[in-house]
This record gives sequence, structure tokens and C-alpha cells, in this order.
Amino acid sequence: MKFPLDRVVYSTPPSTVILVSTINKQGEKNVAPFGFFMPCAHNPPMVAVGVRKVITTYKNIKETKDFVVGIPTPEIVRQVWLSGNKKEATDAFEFSKLTPTKSDKIESFRIEECQVNLECKYVGEYDTTDHTIIFGKVVSTDCKEGLYDEDKGKFRLNLKPIYHVTKNKFKTGEGKEVVV
Repeated sequence: MKFPLDRVVYSTPPSTVILVSTINKQGEKNVAPFGFFMPCAHNPPMVAVGVRKVITTYKNIKETKDFVVGIPTPEIVRQVWLSGNKKEATDAFEFSKLTPTKSDKIESFRIEECQVNLECKYVGEYDTTDHTIIFGKVVSTDCKEGLYDEDKGKFRLNLKPIYHVTKNKFKTGEGKEVVV
């Protein structure tokens, strides 16, 4: 059976939801959720995030050349949702009740509630039609105590990801649906 081309993105399993933290030259912090995310290189480690050029995240990354990718847990799915629906809020961290913490090597803030934080330096971008893929070199990392394991497989299985299904619907790594 054929299905509409505008539904192609929904024909694959949902992507891991991430939070991206940025800062502008005036020191104003921002945090927002994204569903277009992937690791894209081992050495040096790099990640890619799909963003729209009209949003604050893109503008801040272009201005400061850094950002943090935070991997949230199912326990903070409501805060993730709020960070993407801040409308008129001036401080997305405050509005979503997420906690900014100082990063080791960049200006953008880590997200205290995330199980993993990846500090990234902007290395380039690629324009698609409605999104721009931002590439970042990971320059520092942190994770919650007890999460990391030298065994790569165990480390991955220790993560508790959330996936964006559509609108306000999410799915946990255990298969539970969460509606915010």
C-alpha cells in the first residue's frame, strides 16, 4: 500500500529525543527539545542535530559556535515538553524547571536533569529543505553516577531514552506511551 510522502518521517522508528542547550553573546540561555538527532563519527566523536533556521537554537549556535546535547529520561518528559512550548517565556530553563549547570569546555550550559550531556563545538552544517543539520564535535561529556560502563553495550542498555511519536505523545525505551 502506498502512503503520502509527507508521512515518510513517520515510517521509521521514532528518534531519541534530546535537549539542546545554547547561549547567545548577551548570556541569555536557551534549551529546546529535538527529535532529529544522531551520532555521526567516532574519532573525533561528532553528533548531528536537525534544526530550523528560524529558531533561537540555530541562531545561538551560529553566534557562539557551541551547544550541549542532553539526553533526557522518561522522568522529565513533562519538562522536555515544556521546553519546546515556552511561547513567550524569556528563560526556557526557568519555564521548564530544568537546571543549567556550568560546562567544562564551552559557554552553553549542561542540563542537570539529563542522564548524559555532550558539550559540542560547531563544525558545520548542511541545509536540507525545511531543516539544517548542525554538526558538532563533542569536546567533553558527563553522565549520571552509575550509568557509564566500560562495556559499550552495557552502557547503551543503561540509558533510559524517550522517543517523540507525534505532537504531545512520547514513548519510553520500555515501550510505555506517555502523553503530556
